[in-house]
Amino acid sequence: MEQAIIFALISTVVFGITAIIYKLIKVDPYLLVFTVYLFSTVITGVFLLLRNQIASIMQISTQNIILLITVSLLAVVGMTSFVIAIQTGKVAIVTPIRNMSLIVTVIIAVLFLGEKITIMKMLGVALGAIALVLLSI
Repeated sequence: MEQAIIFALISTVVFGITAIIYKLIKVDPYLLVFTVYLFSTVITGVFLLLRNQIASIMQISTQNIILLITVSLLAVVGMTSFVIAIQTGKVAIVTPIRNMSLIVTVIIAVLFLGEKITIMKMLGVALGAIALVLLSI
């Protein structure tokens, strides 16, 4: 199995579990997001140290720094919105709606990254979107 598929499946399982945990944590959503990202930074920092890659941070290009700042802002907005939705709604409804991001991702990948999408892949995305809508009803 292709490495990208394996990691995508791991990501699916992990994010599915975290949605349940977010529902169980009874703290302010902003504090939750801050704490998750703080711990994530520490854990990732240790991982970089163990791999002897911490110095590579200094070699990040200006363009990548701008993209990293942009993705960080988007991640905080998306994560905070998701946590608020999870804490105030039903996990079984909120999570499928959140996963409709697949439509946005595919459109942006085609328009801005030049990725090709076949009729079969478009059908797969459409069926996935329909499934997510049905799950959220």
